[in-house]
Parts: sequence; structure tokens; C-alpha cells
Amino acid sequence: MNEVIEECLEMTLYETFVEEQINKGKSIIGLYPATDPEIQKSYQEWKKSLDR
Repeated sequence: MNEVIEECLEMTLYETFVEEQINKGKSIIGLYPATDPEIQKSYQEWKKSLDR
């Protein structure tokens, strides 16, 4: 059950990242779903900045 909770939390966190990126004017392409390696890297950096 903990795996499901962890996955849900991770998905919610990623969706928050996506929303912030779109609000900054980024295109949804490659962002959602996360198919662009640069965006995946940006997400990991963003997540580290949140201390997660």
C-alpha cells in the first residue's frame, strides 16, 4: 500500500511542477508526459530545491 501512496505523492508533485512550468510559458510538449530528458532533469533539480 505504501508504494501506491508514494506513487500518488510523486505524481502530485510532478503535476505541481508542470503547472509552474506552464505558468512560466513553457510548452506542454515533452513536459506532460515527461518525455524530454531535459525536462526530467529540470524536475529533479526543482524537486531538490524543495528539499524532497
